[in-house]
Amino acid sequence: MNINQKKIIDLIEELEEMVETGNTLPFSSKALISPEDALDIIDELKRELPAEIDQAQKIVNDKERILKEANEEADKIREKAQQQVNSMINESEITHLATKEAESIVENAQNSAKEIRVGTQQYATNILENLLNTINSLAEKVDLNKKEIEKIR
Repeated sequence: MNINQKKIIDLIEELEEMVETGNTLPFSSKALISPEDALDIIDELKRELPAEIDQAQKIVNDKERILKEANEEADKIREKAQQQVNSMINESEITHLATKEAESIVENAQNSAKEIRVGTQQYATNILENLLNTINSLAEKVDLNKKEIEKIR
């Protein structure tokens, strides 16, 4: 959990504590809290959430960069394998062995590139799902607290 996430959670907990410890109306479960204090916390949450969104965008950008690098590396490996094949083409038995080796290298390069792509995509998906869950949870808590504040008004 990074500092920004911790701050958002702290703000929500502060808002929850404010609601939980507010004076209650007689014969009611409604709590009296300071609208100014609650709105200050909500405003601060609104300022902090864009940082979480920026972090998610950075993760997406990193994923794209890693995929691009993996594809470039796979292309280099395929090109090198093709060069090796071309240099051995004129020799019959050696050419036969070289062709098999080159195909194996290309297949290995393709498999490696695929594994890198799959792993990177899974990593980015997991990070984004965790971030989305956190943001959704925070949004639900903010909405609940906002509704409680509006009920008090």
